[in-house]
Amino acid sequence: MRSSATRGKTTTIKGTPAIVLRGKNGDEQITAYVATRGTPYILQVNSYSGHGQSTYVFSDFGKASAAPRPEDDIIDTTTLFE
Repeated sequence: MRSSATRGKTTTIKGTPAIVLRGKNGDEQITAYVATRGTPYILQVNSYSGHGQSTYVFSDFGKASAAPRPEDDIIDTTTLFE
């Protein structure tokens, strides 16, 4: 699949060197910052459109995360379509 993303300059996100990638999805402008040191994780994504602006910051790569146990009944979704 071919991408219309363009490579920008390098910058730093929270102390990590990153490359800037810019692209469009319809009227949405997307800027992604990808680490250039170590594993090339996406560090941050900014999205701009006529509906507003969003920023997503990613961290704690490779660390386990724990979700709290639900307080209500647990549904086994594998049995829903039997």
